[in-house]
Amino acid sequence: MILVTKCWENYSVADDGEVDLEDDGFHFEDQPVTFKELIWMMEDDGFRWSSCYPAEGHPNEHLTTSEIMDMHTGVWETNTLHYSQKNLPRSAKYWRWAFKAKGLIKGEQK
Repeated sequence: MILVTKCWENYSVADDGEVDLEDDGFHFEDQPVTFKELIWMMEDDGFRWSSCYPAEGHPNEHLTTSEIMDMHTGVWETNTLHYSQKNLPRSAKYWRWAFKAKGLIKGEQK
């Protein structure tokens, strides 16, 4: 099991270009997931963008979804997936393996 945290942030852009944070928070914190569930979350929830370029799969990297806009309200939502710092040190390899499995680490196969 690996502990992960999933966060969200909603914001809107005013006519003058000013960004206003609407709301943010946690979907869950330090939730235990299996390696297979982690891969599923990355794939089905759209966590495709690493916080670092090139991606290395380091525990300090997080993954982000594409921004999604609610067409009715004009509010944008972004989700992030973080490796929990409460994990045991030996769990870090699974975070990196997940990056490799999804082809996020440049030059390495899925």
